[in-house]
Amino acid sequence: MTKFVVAILLALTMPVSAQETSVQRSASEILSGCKGFLDDNMTGVSMFYKGRCVGFLAGLVYGVGGEDFCLPKGATTGQAVAVVVKYIEARPERMHESFGRLALEALAAAWPCKL
Repeated sequence: MTKFVVAILLALTMPVSAQETSVQRSASEILSGCKGFLDDNMTGVSMFYKGRCVGFLAGLVYGVGGEDFCLPKGATTGQAVAVVVKYIEARPERMHESFGRLALEALAAAWPCKL
């Protein structure tokens, strides 16, 4: 069931038009939605972009959480978004890279699994 939910959430981030060929979204494309989710006073960020960020991260948390990173008990999606935003903003030279890759790195760095 978890893999099905992840597949649905990740499918929502796929291109809408046939002209868009890249399935991977860059950090710069998705980061504004994440920041808008964290700051309700941020104007100009639509619910679509906020939802795209949160949906993507929720998919990571439920899909690979416990494998590549271990969410602390009681951690929220908002906390995961904050971790990812902080990580990406600290690496502006990597904004062109895949949001998913950077988000996974951020969550693994913040919440590594104990061996």
